[in-house]
Amino acid sequence: MVTLPLEGKEILITRGEQEAEGMSELVKQYGGIPHIVPLLAFRFYEDHKQTDYINQLPEYEWIIFTSKNTVRFFVSLLKEKEVTFSTMKCKIGAVGDKTGELLRSFGYTPDFIPDSFTAEDFAEQFLNEGKRPKKVLIPKGNLARNILASSLREYGISCDEWILYENYFPQKNQEKLKQLLLINELDAVTFTSSSAIHHFIKTVEKNNLKRIIEHPIYACIGPVAKETAESYGLKVEIVPERYTMEDLVEALAQYFHAH
Repeated sequence: MVTLPLEGKEILITRGEQEAEGMSELVKQYGGIPHIVPLLAFRFYEDHKQTDYINQLPEYEWIIFTSKNTVRFFVSLLKEKEVTFSTMKCKIGAVGDKTGELLRSFGYTPDFIPDSFTAEDFAEQFLNEGKRPKKVLIPKGNLARNILASSLREYGISCDEWILYENYFPQKNQEKLKQLLLINELDAVTFTSSSAIHHFIKTVEKNNLKRIIEHPIYACIGPVAKETAESYGLKVEIVPERYTMEDLVEALAQYFHAH
């Protein structure tokens, strides 16, 4: 009988509820036992410049989407405001294949996706290819970094950052995480964003659980999340080469297979 690499391993999935199920199924396919505790949820944020951004949409040469959430909220808001985006001539950038796939599902074809899926990589490759638009719009969440806009501005590119949504830590999941940690049977904790890590540590510190979190191994979807986790003293063992959910779970399976 073949033993699956995650056989019997208790894996905490902390990503948002909308995408946690897909990750849970992947963990099960490798034999793992997933525990879904979303450490962040999302809701609309009414930016005080929202009307200006909508009215100026025809003026932007590029709109750059840094995550699937920015796509969802952008499309939903334009639908609510009865704004037809398809008639506009601006080009579309996407950070990551998954963001690009979601854009296509809504009928928007990305004109540029970098080879590596971080804001830093997007800015570097975008500029290296000689792209110098005069005006760019970057939809984002309230806690998103401004590294992309800052990098483009250094080259004289005007960048507007439109806050479309905010993320928050659902109260019910704070208690759920606490109880799961107290059982102290987790083999691995996965993080797909820095926000989830901040909320994880908030619960740990609030309930004096620092000793308990020394046991699991930690897996982060990319270098930004890894840096955040390590800033809190967490030892990150796993970061996949490609920053996708599928690659994260596969890297987790490879780790336990080797150990």
